[in-house]
Amino acid sequence: AARLRDAGGDYLQGWHCGAPMPFGLFHFRLTQKSQPAFG
Repeated sequence: AARLRDAGGDYLQGWHCGAPMPFGLFHFRLTQKSQPAFG
């Protein structure tokens, strides 16, 4: 899980701000345990 987050997290975290809100919220749900996506 950590490996996937490290590999895709940087890309997603740089991308989700321009993504549709549902995706942003979904990404936040996926990452909230390790780091806030909105912050």
